[in-house]
Formats: sequence, structure tokens, C-alpha cells
Amino acid sequence: MKASRYIIFRKHRESDAAAGRPLSVLKLIGLTALVLAMTAFVAAGIRYALFTQDLPSLKRFQSYYEAHPEPTRFYARNGETLLFTLAYENFEHRDLAICDEDGEGCFPHTFLESARITREINIRQGNAVPTAEEMVRKVYAEEIEASRDPELLVRILSRQVRSIFGEEQLLTWYYNNAWFGQMAFGLDAAARLYLDKAGSDLTDAECVLMSAIINAPMLNPIDSRGALRDSYLSQLSQLQQAALFTDDEAELLSRNNFIIFEPPQYIGGSEPDIITRKALDTILNRYGREQVERGGLKVITSEDIIQIGRAHV
Repeated sequence: MKASRYIIFRKHRESDAAAGRPLSVLKLIGLTALVLAMTAFVAAGIRYALFTQDLPSLKRFQSYYEAHPEPTRFYARNGETLLFTLAYENFEHRDLAICDEDGEGCFPHTFLESARITREINIRQGNAVPTAEEMVRKVYAEEIEASRDPELLVRILSRQVRSIFGEEQLLTWYYNNAWFGQMAFGLDAAARLYLDKAGSDLTDAECVLMSAIINAPMLNPIDSRGALRDSYLSQLSQLQQAALFTDDEAELLSRNNFIIFEPPQYIGGSEPDIITRKALDTILNRYGREQVERGGLKVITSEDIIQIGRAHV
């Protein structure tokens, strides 16, 4: 009797031990995973802290979008004789604001919605990035290129500018500084250049046109007249599919015709001469049309020498 009790008791002990072994293994695996996760979290925190110690100043971001640089100018070899100024004569424009209602000094809501929808479509298609990221890449291009982790730097800076300045301020800066081609920066400048009217006075059709130009500045109505109609109708079709316009509204807008004005004369009333044109082609190849047209460059040139420097703003 005692022997049989002993045997039963032993079997129970062996059964309990067998049941306990998998539980112990699971606990060990769980603890290991927890330790690894905590280690990775701490390492990421340390990496983030070290990475953010030397972030570029956000004051530069604000200054960039609030500044109005001097136009790009071309000088003779002596650096004093002005040959040509890359700017239009008596061409003025104003910054617009995001307002609750359309009116003088405000971005038309149709333009804002058209531009927003277009960007969202392009982001989904991989042809664009969020507005804050685009703005950051433009201001901090050199730091991003030199960074050991460029994409992390872009994400951090984009998050910071959104947090500090807010989406509305970023969009205000963006649409007041966006390049529309032909030395037109900002919606108001583009409206005055192409349509000879203030940006706040645009019709729905003109807002669609401007949202198409901001998406492809090189296909602006002056440089690419043949693409104007197709570009406008393509943009209108996208906005119709996004339900910004009803079918009847889109049909009516599709019949719209535009009168595009010729650009004003350059300052001084003259085109660049052969030497200046050569210098202009050189810096266009080096910096790109948008940056050259934005201004802030001082170009010293002669028949055989081209020197480029930053102009004092």
C-alpha cells in the first residue's frame, strides 16, 4: 500500500515538473524580449539626444520664408559696374493670408483646396513629399546632404517646424514663396504676372490654373504656351474626381479661356548681352532656375572669367 502511494505521488511530481518546464521557457523568452526592447528604446533615445544636439537653427527657417532677397545681378570684371539685373521693371506683389472668408489680401479658398488636393495625389503617387518636408529640404539642403542620417534629420526638422509654427503658418509661407516660373514667387506675383490681377481676386478657373502651374512651374503659360490648355484640363479633371467640383461645375470651367499677359521688361529695359547670357547659363546649370530667379546672387563676369558669390541682403 505504501509503495503504491509512493509511485502515485512520484508520477504527480514528474507531471508537475513537465508542465512547469514550458512555462519557465516562455518566461525566459518574454524577459529576454523585454530586455532587448528596453535596450533598443534606450539606445534610440541616446541616439536621438546626441543627434539633436547640433540641429540647425529654426530661426533660419523663419528668416528664409520671410526674407525678400535682392535679385541676382551681373557685374563687370571690376565687380562694381552693373551689367544686368535679373528682375522685372516695377513688378510688385504682396503676401497673402489664409482667411476664413475670401477677400482682399487673402488666398482664395478654391486655390488652397486645389493645391492641397493636388499635393495629396502627388504624395500618394510618390511624386511629392509633405509641405513641411519640402520646405525643410529647401532651407537646410547643405546640412541634410552632410548629415550621417539625412532622412532622420529631415523627419526631426519637419516635426519641429510643424510643432513650433503650425500648419497654417507653414502653408502661408509656402504659398507666398512657391515658385510659379518666370521669376514669380508666391500666388500674388504669379497672378499679377500671368493674369494682370491680384491673387486674392482670382476666379475659380484661374485658381485651377494657378494650382496647375505651382505643380509644374516650367510649364507656365509664358514658357510653354502650348501646354496651357492640356495642363489646365488635366488639373480640372483631377479636382473633379476629388469632388471639389460637381460635373456641371467642371463642365462650365472646362470652357474657360485665359488671356495671358506678356512679362514686363527687365530692369533697365534691356536683355542680357552675349557675355551676360553665358554667365546666366552657367549659374542656371549650377544652381537651377528656381534658385537663380529667387535672387541673392552676385555674379562677376567677363569674356573669360565668371565668379559667383552671395549678394548682401
